[in-house]
Amino acid sequence: VREHGQYGEAHPFYAVPLPYSRLELDIARLVPRLNTRLVLLDGGTDGVAERAASRLEALGYTNVHVLAGGTAAWQGAGHVLFAGVNVPSKTFGEMVEETYHTPHISAAELAERQARGDDLIVLDGRPVDEYRKMTIPGSICCPNGELPLRIAALAPDPATTIVVNCAGRTRSIIGAQMLRHFGVPNPVLALENGTQGWFLADLQLDHGADRLYPPAPQDLTEARARAARHASRCGVPRIDTATLRGWLGDPARNTFLCDIRTPEEFAAGSLPGAQNAPGGQLLQATDQ
Repeated sequence: VREHGQYGEAHPFYAVPLPYSRLELDIARLVPRLNTRLVLLDGGTDGVAERAASRLEALGYTNVHVLAGGTAAWQGAGHVLFAGVNVPSKTFGEMVEETYHTPHISAAELAERQARGDDLIVLDGRPVDEYRKMTIPGSICCPNGELPLRIAALAPDPATTIVVNCAGRTRSIIGAQMLRHFGVPNPVLALENGTQGWFLADLQLDHGADRLYPPAPQDLTEARARAARHASRCGVPRIDTATLRGWLGDPARNTFLCDIRTPEEFAAGSLPGAQNAPGGQLLQATDQ
């Protein structure tokens, strides 16, 4: 329950950031069920966790605990504290690259290939608002969750090299590997270290870009077949509407209903209780 800067300096691996300043705003989304066992963590000496516990109990949460001694006690007991944000997601990205040997390209090599006029396309796998802040010159915004749906329109020639980038590493790896798993015939590469690596290579970034993904194709036969094959290989479970309704109504269960479509599609209508998690961002921010 410390603020984001303090959380980013040191926290247990799977700790969920919920700053005390946003407690009442975010708790219902993060913890829908009032009887969920909660452990609140602070630095150990500032009393923030105790104040947060009082507020949560006033809101009706019935199983609230404070970690005695906070992060200092955690470290003193021999447990590790991690710096940074989205650490579980970033770790997962590294595991994906290590497991599947996801091919990558450096910023310098990509710039050289762009200058030569090679047959390639750069796809920025982040949401539109992030893309507009800064991106690789010439890139097209196509959030990771939209890549399999729209890739046929973006790269219709199987000889075209596809480069997926993000701000750092994780979403570049996930987006590139997702296309490879999806069965796209093109060469697919992850941009090593994303826009950060591009900037550190003294290359200019594009700000305020508006090159957005194309509409979804009308004929989704091949895309659906590829998705079904990949889901079958991975053993993706499915549930029906009645099961979902039962889970959402179960007072002993936390169920998170995430609409992964674009913000525009979500705004046009979704299921009751759904939250928007567009563009494959679930894999970037599992702790949030």
